[in-house]
Amino acid sequence: MLSPGEHPCAVELRHRSWRDDGKKEIDPSVRNVFKERNAATVLIDRPGIPITKEETADHSYVRFHDRDYDIWNTGEK
Repeated sequence: MLSPGEHPCAVELRHRSWRDDGKKEIDPSVRNVFKERNAATVLIDRPGIPITKEETADHSYVRFHDRDYDIWNTGEK
């Protein structure tokens, strides 16, 4: 509904179905649609959600989570 370039847009992709077969990057077809529309993927600062390495827009959006001890100190690297 929004015109690309008129408003900065960012989309948070939480479900693994948006990811490629390795589940580490956004599926290439989704990434291409985001690039065409200059839509950023939200970088989520929390354990268990991989951060995509490829830019999809000329802007970024980072969502910081609090540091809940039970979630952040599970030994996950």
